[in-house]
Order: sequence, then structure tokens, then C-alpha cells
Amino acid sequence: MSVEHLDILHEQLPELFATKKPPVEWDEDLIIVPVLDVEQITEAEPVELAEKEPLPDDPEGASLDHLGPEYINLREPSPVQSPEIIQVLGGAHGGSPVQYTDRSRMPPPECLAFYLPFHYYYPEWWGVYLLYEGVLWLAGEIMRRSGNQVGRRQAFEAARLFLYYHEAFHHKTECFAIRLELAHRQAFYKAGFEQHYRATFGTTDCWEEGLSNATALKETWKKLRNSKADEALAGYVAECPPGYDHGNKFRRIFGKACCEFAERNHHVCLPRTQRFGERLRSSSVGLQTLKAE
Repeated sequence: MSVEHLDILHEQLPELFATKKPPVEWDEDLIIVPVLDVEQITEAEPVELAEKEPLPDDPEGASLDHLGPEYINLREPSPVQSPEIIQVLGGAHGGSPVQYTDRSRMPPPECLAFYLPFHYYYPEWWGVYLLYEGVLWLAGEIMRRSGNQVGRRQAFEAARLFLYYHEAFHHKTECFAIRLELAHRQAFYKAGFEQHYRATFGTTDCWEEGLSNATALKETWKKLRNSKADEALAGYVAECPPGYDHGNKFRRIFGKACCEFAERNHHVCLPRTQRFGERLRSSSVGLQTLKAE
């Protein structure tokens, strides 16, 4: 969906939107860097953060090229979302930034990145955001899980792509909501989709997060074809909180799971609508919207 389409939607169907405006200068302590080609694979090493956080035995800071691979994991035991981000941008929608509370599990992707839907943050702030510290942390986790068989650059790329594709699925879900809204002229995303997400988040029934992780695994593999990075990410997903941890399962039945997820949201929005049978649901062109292919 292009920005021009959003302009038309906002003009013609303003009732679909509930614009949230962050406080003035809320981001003054953040450095937001636009990325034009988010799927590009680079040859550059990750930018080092030693200048801000020097190693204890090197107070002057050091070039990343001279550090061991463990240095990429700068946050121990795991990164924590900024309280300012939670306070200003936290919500009940898919992709909303969350705090890391269950230390028995891995921090979910929304601790490392987040998505702001256009239904709320049009025209300026909507989109996918990757926290640089979050990408570095996940890269370190990939290296650790692979026994350092995945190099720094590949780990960094795998982490960046994984987090991007995870959050991009939340955007695909929102675009599916728009299709229903255009057909019925009702604000389904603010009501049905968010209602369903809020009711299932933190449980095994949160298919949106499971499918987001499944998409991230599938697309990262297709982009890098690195089996060790793939295994490491699959291990990370398996140890994520409930819902998120279904990513490996949904990866194997991705098309079928997407159709069922779409059907569930459709039924929440239009409860009197007859639910599709299995054969019709799996062959429905309309419900294939969420398939990341």
C-alpha cells in the first residue's frame, strides 16, 4: 500500500483512523535513521558502540574489527525497551513495543523492534522501527547459539532481516484489515483486529505473533540461505513467550495458518458471517493476502 493510497483513505474514510500524536520533541534523545532498502544485504561490518560503552580494559574504546565476536552482544542479559518508547508508543495493537518481563523466556521481537500502524500514526510516524541495540543483541544471540559458526556480519544481517520481516507481518495484517474496511466501510482494525490481538496476546492463541515469527524465519532464510543462522533463529523462536513460540510450527503450515488467522479476525469483525469450511478457506484468494510470498 502506497502513501498516496493512505492519503486517499484518510480523506475519504477518516472514521477508520484514530490518529495518535506523540508529544512534541518526544524523540529528542533518539537517533532515527531512515533505511531506504530494508532488504539490502551489505558487506559492511556493524557500526561499533565502543565509543559509548568501552570495554573495562580499554577505556579509550576500540574498533570493532579488533574485538572478539562476543562484543556484538552489548546488552546483558538482554535489552530492555526504553521507558519513553513504552510510555509514548505502547499500545494494544500487533507490533506494539513491550517490556521484557518473563526472564524465563527469550525477549520477544517487540523488545527489540516495533511497528506503528497507520491507523493510529498516519501520516508521520507509522512504520517499522528496529532498535539498533536490539539488532546487536539478537545478532549476538545468533552467534552464541551457532557456536560462533555465524560470523558477525551474517549474524547482524540475519538479526536485522528477522526483526524487519517480523514487524512487516504486522503491517500485512493491518493491510488485510483495510481490505475488509473498504468492503464494509467499518473501522475493523481499531475494533475487531485489536480486540482479537488484545484478547490473545501472551497466550498460545496469539497467532499474529506466531505467524510474524514464522514469516521472519521464512524470509530471512530465503534471503541469506545460512543454515546455522536459521537454526539459531529457530532456537530463539522456540524459547520466546507463548504465541511467539509457535513460529516454527506455523512455518511448516504457513499458508493454512495464514488463512485460519485471517478467518479468525474476519469472524471477530463480522460474527454473523458464516465461517468457511476447511477446503474453501484454504483455496480462498482473498484470504491469501497475509501470505508473505
